[in-house]
Amino acid sequence: MKNRLLFLILLSNLLILNFGIGQGSCIQVSDTVCLNDCVPVQYVGNNSDNASYIWTIGCGTITNPNAKNPHEACFLNTGNCSINLITQEPGASPETCAVNVFVRPLPTARFVLRTDSVCLNNCLGLRIDFTGTPPYIFMIRDTTGVKTFRSAGNSTIVSICPTVSQTIALLGLEDAHCKNPGLQSFFRIKVFPPFKGSVYTQYSQLCASPPVISYRWFECNTNTLVSTVSCFAPPREDCYCAVLYNGFCYDTVCTQFKCQLDCGINFDRNVYIGDNIKLKYKGNGGPKTRKTWTYTLDNITYTNSNEDSLNLVFTTPGCYIIRLDVEEEICKSSCIDTICVKSRPCECSVFNKNYVVKVGQSQNNCCYEIQGEINSSDCFTGIKLLTNNGSLSNISVNGRAGWKIASVTQQSLELSHGSGHLPTGFFSAAGFCIANADKYTITVYYYYEKNGVKDSCKYQYVYTCSQSVPGCDSTQSYLELQHTSPPSCCFFLRTNNNKSGYFNRLTLTVNSGSINNIVPSSGFSILSTNGQSITLSHISGFIPTGAITPVAFCLTGFTNPVNINVHYLRVIQNKTDSCSTGFRFYCPDDSTPKPDCCDSTQANLLTFGNVGCCWNLTAFSKKSSCFSKICVTSANGNFTNFVANSGWTVSPVNGGICYSPTGGNFPSGSVNPGHFCMNNFSSPISYNINFYDLSGNILTDCKKTLVRECKVPSPCSCDSLDNQIFQNSVNAGSCCHSFLGTIPYSNCYTKIAVTVNAGSFANIIPAAGYNVAGGGSSFIITHQSGHLPIGNITPATFCVNGAPVYTITVQYIYTDQNGIEQRCVFFGEFDCPSAGPKCNCDSLSTIIQSVSVNTGNCCYKFSSNVAPSNCFTKITVTTSAGQFNNILPANGFNVSNNNGSGFTLTHNSGHIPAGQQTPASFCVSGATVYVITVTYYYLDVNGIEQKCIKMQTFDCPSNPKVCTCDSLKVLINQTSTSAGQCCHNITNTIGGTGCFLRLNISLSSGVLLNPQASPGFTLSNISSSGLTVQHTSGFIPSGTTTPLTFCVSGSTSYIITAQYIYKDQNGIEQRCVISKEFNCPPASSPCKCDSLKAFIQQTSNKPGLCCHQAVFDVPSSNCFIAVKFELDHGIFTNVNASPNFTIGNLASQSFNLGHTSGFLPAGQYNPVTFCVSGAIIYTITMKFLYTSNGVIDSCVFPNTFECKPLDSTQSCPGGACLGNRSWQAVGANNGIVYDLKNYQCALYAGGQFTLIGGQNASNIAIWNGNTWSPLPGGGLNGTVRCMEVHNGILYVGGQFTMAGTTAVNNIAAWNGTSWSAVGGGVTGINPSPVVFELLSTSGGLIVGGQFALTGNNLVVNNIAMWNGTIWTSPFANGIPYPVSMLREFNGDLYAGGAFFGNPYQCIARWNGTAWSSLSGGGINLVNNILYHGIEQSIIRNGEMIIGGHFKNAAGVPSTQHIARWNGNNWLAMPEGDLIDSFNSVNDFIYFNGELFAGGEYQSIGSTAAKGVARSVNNIWVSVSHPDVVTWALETYDSCGTKSCDLYAAGEGFVNRWVCVTSTGGVTKKDRWNIYPNPVDQYVIVKTDELNEFAIEVNDINGLQMRRMYFSGSNEVTIDLSDLAEGMYFILIKDINGYQDIKKLIKQ
Repeated sequence: MKNRLLFLILLSNLLILNFGIGQGSCIQVSDTVCLNDCVPVQYVGNNSDNASYIWTIGCGTITNPNAKNPHEACFLNTGNCSINLITQEPGASPETCAVNVFVRPLPTARFVLRTDSVCLNNCLGLRIDFTGTPPYIFMIRDTTGVKTFRSAGNSTIVSICPTVSQTIALLGLEDAHCKNPGLQSFFRIKVFPPFKGSVYTQYSQLCASPPVISYRWFECNTNTLVSTVSCFAPPREDCYCAVLYNGFCYDTVCTQFKCQLDCGINFDRNVYIGDNIKLKYKGNGGPKTRKTWTYTLDNITYTNSNEDSLNLVFTTPGCYIIRLDVEEEICKSSCIDTICVKSRPCECSVFNKNYVVKVGQSQNNCCYEIQGEINSSDCFTGIKLLTNNGSLSNISVNGRAGWKIASVTQQSLELSHGSGHLPTGFFSAAGFCIANADKYTITVYYYYEKNGVKDSCKYQYVYTCSQSVPGCDSTQSYLELQHTSPPSCCFFLRTNNNKSGYFNRLTLTVNSGSINNIVPSSGFSILSTNGQSITLSHISGFIPTGAITPVAFCLTGFTNPVNINVHYLRVIQNKTDSCSTGFRFYCPDDSTPKPDCCDSTQANLLTFGNVGCCWNLTAFSKKSSCFSKICVTSANGNFTNFVANSGWTVSPVNGGICYSPTGGNFPSGSVNPGHFCMNNFSSPISYNINFYDLSGNILTDCKKTLVRECKVPSPCSCDSLDNQIFQNSVNAGSCCHSFLGTIPYSNCYTKIAVTVNAGSFANIIPAAGYNVAGGGSSFIITHQSGHLPIGNITPATFCVNGAPVYTITVQYIYTDQNGIEQRCVFFGEFDCPSAGPKCNCDSLSTIIQSVSVNTGNCCYKFSSNVAPSNCFTKITVTTSAGQFNNILPANGFNVSNNNGSGFTLTHNSGHIPAGQQTPASFCVSGATVYVITVTYYYLDVNGIEQKCIKMQTFDCPSNPKVCTCDSLKVLINQTSTSAGQCCHNITNTIGGTGCFLRLNISLSSGVLLNPQASPGFTLSNISSSGLTVQHTSGFIPSGTTTPLTFCVSGSTSYIITAQYIYKDQNGIEQRCVISKEFNCPPASSPCKCDSLKAFIQQTSNKPGLCCHQAVFDVPSSNCFIAVKFELDHGIFTNVNASPNFTIGNLASQSFNLGHTSGFLPAGQYNPVTFCVSGAIIYTITMKFLYTSNGVIDSCVFPNTFECKPLDSTQSCPGGACLGNRSWQAVGANNGIVYDLKNYQCALYAGGQFTLIGGQNASNIAIWNGNTWSPLPGGGLNGTVRCMEVHNGILYVGGQFTMAGTTAVNNIAAWNGTSWSAVGGGVTGINPSPVVFELLSTSGGLIVGGQFALTGNNLVVNNIAMWNGTIWTSPFANGIPYPVSMLREFNGDLYAGGAFFGNPYQCIARWNGTAWSSLSGGGINLVNNILYHGIEQSIIRNGEMIIGGHFKNAAGVPSTQHIARWNGNNWLAMPEGDLIDSFNSVNDFIYFNGELFAGGEYQSIGSTAAKGVARSVNNIWVSVSHPDVVTWALETYDSCGTKSCDLYAAGEGFVNRWVCVTSTGGVTKKDRWNIYPNPVDQYVIVKTDELNEFAIEVNDINGLQMRRMYFSGSNEVTIDLSDLAEGMYFILIKDINGYQDIKKLIKQ
């Protein structure tokens, strides 16, 4: 055939060449077509159907090439295309026809891209370039649908405004001639949250935030560019706009700039002469603010520029003006403040200094100069210098400076100044020498007067004057007493060392006491110390030259005199050179009399009282053992009413009085010897106060002179009255007190009222001359004279009992000038330990006595002898039978908690009073014999309530009997007889009321049916053999009544028994019993099981809880009386009967179902629904009960079910496939699915969509293996980005505010039934926060994303933890950029995202304490674009694999979009990375032990693959996935009830990778069954087909536990008794290529 065809073609060509026959008119076809068009071709010549035809085409194909007609030509190449025909009639010559057709190319189009991203609410212009002939018509598809556009030229711009990241597709293209329907060009656009910038003013500059890639500043409403940096200084106050660009979004923010530079001066407002005052600028200026200070000092004006602060020292009091001018950029400001300088007060410790400087030395003669520095003007009046050894000589005074000698002795020198006060500032007053002594102490006093009181400041120096050894002449030392109050033995070591670079150590030793409080000066350090010596060195290596103070120290435990030696040491190369100085002196505060007792003495007279001229003497001295007494004298008036305070005595002297301490020792510190009054005086009065030494001599230096005005106010007031309340003794339960009153006036106060707010007074003892009236909580004190005497009084002592906390009030009562009683009130609050419990039952005796006896009502009282008081808190009285009435409490007692059979008694005082008590009387009715119990309650030593119980039995005559069986008449009637069922009623006649409580009906055989109570009666305890009847009044009414009707079935002979229950006179139940036997005809047709149909349907299968309904088809009525439901495993719950059906005997594994008619009705119906929990495999058995010849029989229907286990969130590991796997589209949607997650045996899909699998769903939906459905609790109003199961709850994260009807913030919790909020969610980012990642850990659920705050207002910065109850922030300050990946690896937490730049470079590691960057470097982004970066991770072979959209990992080659981290370094994947920079890896999963990677790509490594690829032997292998953009991977098997398949989801799709057999069919489910499941020993594998098959049993780690081969069988039994408890997988493979995997639970 091929040879024949070749021959004909050659012949045809030959004829054309030789004869030129071209009959194109015999072929009819379009002259112009488009590429790939198929058009009709027809032969229109004259040849017949019998002719032969050979058609050829040069650019495509033609149908029926050997037929006349019809034909269709398809053109596969562009340009001129020829169609040729050779036709030949039989016996005739061949004819040829040819025609040329011009084939036009198809138009094409492509996107010309300048960016792959756009901000939300912004639009993007897409440029599209065409080839072909304009105009063009084309379609573009995005998430809003498909739109048609036109272009008049070869290029056009289309504006799109996307709201979500998506793929834009160019679908179909048509130019002027041709259509290209197969054209598909895709463009992936990423939509980012809108970028919001802000501007603010700082340091007179305008600044923009947040940090972005570029800034451009313009003047408002102009194109004038003024700056391209984040902060700039505006040239003037005006309006400016900032244009910010963060790499993919712009924002423009405008503001009006105004100078806001402020100015202020900050300094200490308490300024004294000599202070170094620091003035600082106080304002909002920045570091570039220029400052100019202007001020006047000593009449000279100064200007100081560019100083942040100013230091000034003022020597003259007064107020000074300070001006500050500040300038920053174009902004200026000024401020003025005033400094007021004051003279310092006259005080010693801070404001004046003294120096005794050694100026020369000769044999036994050392010379000194006294110098000082005073900062208090008009203060000090003179200087006194004393030496305790040697004699003063060569005294020279600095007369030029105004100094002069006031007095001089051999051992003292007094100096004064011509101005009257010592001058301020530094001075040198005089020079002097001390001869004839080598060791001495020089003491210097500075005298001043303050508030009329003379005082002094004391300085003391210890010197040694001796001829120095050679080489030590240049080193001098002395000790200066530290100025302490009171004085102590503390010194400064002062040294003048002129020997440079010589001495390298300094040692100080003491002969008495110990050295402490050692404070070396700056540069000095302690080499060693042992309590009696110090060794010092200097940081320079040598003791410095000049006047230095190496150390300060104190001495304690010393014995005077004290010897101190100071050694200067030079230690070099084991050689020592030294210079030593010794000091001998007396430390302060020893027993040696000193001549300085008056240096700190003070005295004062304070007003005492408000009547007459009375004064309170106070004094102060820093010295002890100085004075023997203090005397007050005056020549004006007479001293009267003088009183000595405690510890003092007073005696009159000529012209005054003297106070002496009783112990002879005048104490140091403040003292108050006593008070006195004056008469016969003329105001003012001048007083002299003199101090006497221990020898009784006046110390003239201590004399004080005071002048006082005497004011006589109106008598009797509270002004000078004083009172103090003391607690003298403390005993458990009783504390004793006294009070001390100071009475300023005589004939004034008439009495004292004393009260206590808790407890009571006891042991009130008045002082001599006083009387007491009252007691309990108050008493009155009066004086026998009628008025309280003047002076200090202690009128009474007393105790308070019975209160742990109380307040004592003392009121002094007097009558004012208007005759109205007034009070001076004083309070004191005290604690007193409670008395230990003394309560017990031994001292309590109780008798219960009968008071009256009446028929049916007897009355009683009880009496108790109670001891002690404050013991028993309450009494309860109870009766064992009957009711209390007529309860009458005694006076002061209260009744509560009366419930008929008991009541409680309490007393108003809080405790049952001591003594003989009769707390109450009462009566008891309704009983003849009963026990009355009286119980007393108290607290023991441990605070535990204890009881004292008295019980007594009583008889009380009963009322005449009413209830007897004699007056009861009962008829049990048979009202109807039917085959198998007879009905009855009960009629009774009762003679009296209030007798019979209830009626019990019982049946000897058969079944009690259809009981009906008459009006007013109720039925209870209903069973098949009996019931109870009661009346709503409580008693069966008198007269004739018919309480009930009922029927009996299932028995031909039975006895009905009626029992009427009543109580006799002793309250004991009695019965009146009536029985009657009946016969009932048997059922006409016995019930049989043959025609009965019943089964149980499983209506829901949720993990751990499966629900069912029963389906009955009952052939006839009046047959089956009840159905018993029994359960072998688990528990019945939620049992609900349909109308007219009843539930009885409900237990955990059984219940009875009946009907109100007495029989199950005939027909088909669903009588009951119920659920089963706590079992995976269980059997429910229904037993239909009926009677046959009087015997109960049953029809039994068992039903076995499987319920999903509670652990239903685990993804399945995979499933072997003996055929091939193929992708099925199972979830087409109108948006994007970002995540898939197993939960409660269902597959959840979350993302951004409203339609999935043909079902409406708001961004989240459920797949059950067959169909999609929305969540029953509603969807979400925003995008879902991630899902995670934590502690049995599905957590959903994203960007939304409503979950169903629940308000949430970007995270919600789903329990399988309803939504709930998660602690207020996460918030705090403008415009809207988002959750990108969730990670379940043992510590809690870690949440990552873009947010700043949690619902409880924790600042978390993009990462937080939910512990199931509240949000916590365990991750320090969080991460500064959005987090989109979380993973635990090698004990650390890793967080990844797109946070490029310092400090973490897109990935950070948390070690439990702090975040750190990775030692091997971070992730480099593509063009540093935010919101790309790391998307997902997985662990493989001890390494963490990460995927996302990034350039590389730490610069390592071949790590674009995917890399692995070994804990120290980044490595490339052996399978390879993604070459296209626009691609990304979005998810990982293991399936059948292989790693799968999902993302946006069309090739990975060296393999062409769309969206999903798997790693096989370190090579990426395509799985023929049909879609490009994959966001999520998950495996799913509906908790083992379906085959385990891999699911992939992304933009517009959810696909399932299913196993296809060799015959092309999808694997069938349930060809194999395994049971029981769970199993404890043997499992059965069963199929409906005989076959050869292999079975593997593997554990959850893939380890093979069994492998068996079977042939010619459809059921096998496997012994699993040796396997441990847990989950296993059974893999079944047959010879036809079928395979299945089953989950098995081993118990």
